[in-house]
Amino acid sequence: MIFGTIIPMETFTRRENDLSNAEGYQFEFLCDLCGKPFRSRFIPRSSGIRDNNALGRLWDAALSAAVDECRPRLRQCRGCGRWVCADDCWKSGAVRCGECASGRRPGVG
Repeated sequence: MIFGTIIPMETFTRRENDLSNAEGYQFEFLCDLCGKPFRSRFIPRSSGIRDNNALGRLWDAALSAAVDECRPRLRQCRGCGRWVCADDCWKSGAVRCGECASGRRPGVG
């Protein structure tokens, strides 16, 4: 478990930040196109837990909850596979990100 580093997660955004600390868990997922951050709620950690395996399971559960919480605010482009923010970078009618929908990405569209 590494705090303050990027989380390798092949099935979601390309850039995620682990904002967890000794008090609890929190994660931030960034739009693959514009970088807009989507931060999960803070989940407090029980103070009496010292076992590394238990802490690892809690971190895994908190990460999974954060993905479930933030995923609805992002959409996966059918053209390039990137996860982009639904508000600014998503083109609903095209079911693609703004770059793919406009043809700005070479070889996609």
